[in-house]
Amino acid sequence: MDFYEKFYKNFQNSWDNHMASFGPILAPAFIDNFEAKIHLTAALNNFGRREFEKGFTKLSLLKDMCKNDSDCAAWFFCMGLAFELSGMKDEMFRYYNECIKYEPNFSLPYLMVAKCAHAEGNPAFAEKYYEKAVQLIEEEHLPVQTPHIIASIYVNYFSCLTSIGKYSEAEFFLKKSEELLPDFTERLHYAAILYAYMGNREKYNEYMLLLKNENTALYNATKKLIEELQSQ
Repeated sequence: MDFYEKFYKNFQNSWDNHMASFGPILAPAFIDNFEAKIHLTAALNNFGRREFEKGFTKLSLLKDMCKNDSDCAAWFFCMGLAFELSGMKDEMFRYYNECIKYEPNFSLPYLMVAKCAHAEGNPAFAEKYYEKAVQLIEEEHLPVQTPHIIASIYVNYFSCLTSIGKYSEAEFFLKKSEELLPDFTERLHYAAILYAYMGNREKYNEYMLLLKNENTALYNATKKLIEELQSQ
């Protein structure tokens, strides 16, 4: 095998690995630009090895190669991913938020924007992006999207819906999460909160009992939180 054959084989293996995780946003980007794909693949490899400075340098070479919405979406997504991996949340949110302006058909940037907004106490803003992320993830079927990951996303979504008083919709996604992953202790906490808000004492007691049997510390924290919410 000569140098070029080895280089192409290594590139293709790396590209295939990244496609397994990010295929819906990578596939339509830089369709006829092999050089751009090389820079993009190298940057993602760098980020995977936590070589952030090298990765950012490669992405800087890629920015001027963006010619259409798909190229730009992929570039902003990769920047957001890099900042996510490096723990820089404000920058992560900014780049993921820029990414979704190009309306990519990929769940992850919408999900990350929703989670950031939800964590910052803005569930009304988060809701529409959770909705978009859920719609897309149910169509993607990527290898990295395990039942645990998808069930966790449903939990995030129904917790957000609970926060804005959309209880029937929240209960729907609670049930979807349970169907996908029956055993998931963290979900019991949010389910108990949902039924406390709904005033469904029977369901509330059911989930609290399950939680008490699974995780006493989380049970106590949930009970205290709900008592505080009800006293407001």
